[in-house]
Amino acid sequence: MQKAVKLKELLKKRKGWKKRSWPQRDDDAQLLFALIDAKLCSMVPKMERIVKGQLFWCEEKIKKLDLSDGKLHRDPSAILFPC
Repeated sequence: MQKAVKLKELLKKRKGWKKRSWPQRDDDAQLLFALIDAKLCSMVPKMERIVKGQLFWCEEKIKKLDLSDGKLHRDPSAILFPC
């Protein structure tokens, strides 16, 4: 989960992140949603029963996070979790 570590590093670079209850800028909101995506993808392997569709879902979620040049580029399209 190298992307999760890089997301946390980007979060630490932001000043005043903890003071606000909700992100004020679009970049901050995208960072928040990317952190949520990474957390969800880290929880799936810990599930008791996993099917292939859930693993493919995680792979697609992680592919949509691009952390090049120290900036976050996230595809905002929603992918629903397979049951």
